[in-house]
Amino acid sequence: MAAMYELPKRLIYFLVLLIVCVSFYPAKDGYVDKRSHPWNIGISVALNLTKIEIVDAPMRPTKTSIAKSAVPFDVKLVRSIKLVTQFAAVNVLIVCNDIDLNPGPANETLVCTACLKPIGKNQPRAECLRCKSVNHLKCLESSFDINRTCKQCFVGMNGNINNDNDDYCSQVTTEMNDIFRGSGVKIVHQNIRSLLPKIDELRLLISSVQSKIDLFTLSETWLTDDVADSEVSIEGYTFHRRDRGSKEKGGGLGIYVRNDLSVSRRFDLEQSNIESLWVEVNFPHSRGFLVGTFYQPPESSRYYNDAFMDHFEDSAEKAISNNKEVILLGDFNCNLAKGSLNGNGKRLTSTLRSLGFCQLIKEVTRITAWSATLLDLIATNNERFISKSGVLNACLSDHDLVYCIRKMNCKRSSGQTKSFRNYVRYNSSAFCNDLRGIDWEKQMNSILPERPNANLSVIDRM
Repeated sequence: MAAMYELPKRLIYFLVLLIVCVSFYPAKDGYVDKRSHPWNIGISVALNLTKIEIVDAPMRPTKTSIAKSAVPFDVKLVRSIKLVTQFAAVNVLIVCNDIDLNPGPANETLVCTACLKPIGKNQPRAECLRCKSVNHLKCLESSFDINRTCKQCFVGMNGNINNDNDDYCSQVTTEMNDIFRGSGVKIVHQNIRSLLPKIDELRLLISSVQSKIDLFTLSETWLTDDVADSEVSIEGYTFHRRDRGSKEKGGGLGIYVRNDLSVSRRFDLEQSNIESLWVEVNFPHSRGFLVGTFYQPPESSRYYNDAFMDHFEDSAEKAISNNKEVILLGDFNCNLAKGSLNGNGKRLTSTLRSLGFCQLIKEVTRITAWSATLLDLIATNNERFISKSGVLNACLSDHDLVYCIRKMNCKRSSGQTKSFRNYVRYNSSAFCNDLRGIDWEKQMNSILPERPNANLSVIDRM
């Protein structure tokens, strides 16, 4: 009779546990493992709980009957409830998407935002300056060569391009002020790719830097004899130039030197067979140093010189023979990026090493939609005198700006006294009365240099 009463009771437990197991499992069309199906788990748990053994036990159980007796019902109930609880908690986590059904090692694979394909470990890539997204170089638009922005950012800023450019120029100026803050001789090189149409941008950039740049060297100025020095002059700087001499565009070197520095041109170090420009920086109470700027045309150019490295080595050796520190800058069109050395790159690296020079620039300086190369270099034969070096994107061309700071307290020019007229107390009626008092007939008949005297005397009384 007792067994007849226990059967409906345990059947009810079976159905309740089965419903609980199914209700906590997420609704899916398919499951990874058949054993994890809610019906299978629910039935297994419920049957384990409701398993009945009907044994006609004797009044005094023997050892054999004690060994074969079933687990007490209350113990089985507690264990089953724990199992159901754990099962429900796991399935709640699965519903919340907090865990993975099949966890494994996490691989941080970069995905190109243009083609939505993964970027391989060895594939060329570039980062957008605005949104910081990473793209394949081949997926970037041609506008990336100058703006360093992906297609989405370039299109987005096109409607308000003037304001964005002003903001970016301000950002570049702020970064340069942070870098050039403090003492030292600031030396910069930029492949400008035609100076004349960009002279206003260059003037604005140089004037915006609070700690003035001392030497601003340029390659590919593309200047000819038809362009006067006054057309590319910058206030506060002296311009030294060496044009290619051809009427065709291309090539050419230039150096803007701050007027406070004592600098002399070293024509004796310049080679006639290659594009090179040398200056010597002198200081009154310390030893000066030599600065050489070079440009080697690419192999595709008809101005490419197979003997460039030989002439470059001769020029550098001649400079070293002066027993002075030497700093070399320029665009050598040899890719020195890690893992990208070709024949010319290896030759240049070997030449610099044999002459005792250390190449300071380690980042790529020209990024296009197809390549990322390290072409613009700075090398010195006395690295301990260089406090800082690096790469900046000044948006002057498709080449980045490279810089270094030489340790030295550069003497600034003494203060200048300037006279000016203050019009705060200007009285128009008094000024007109003074002009009426001038004998204009006498002024017109006087010698020309004396004419302005009366006019200036009136203006000075304002």
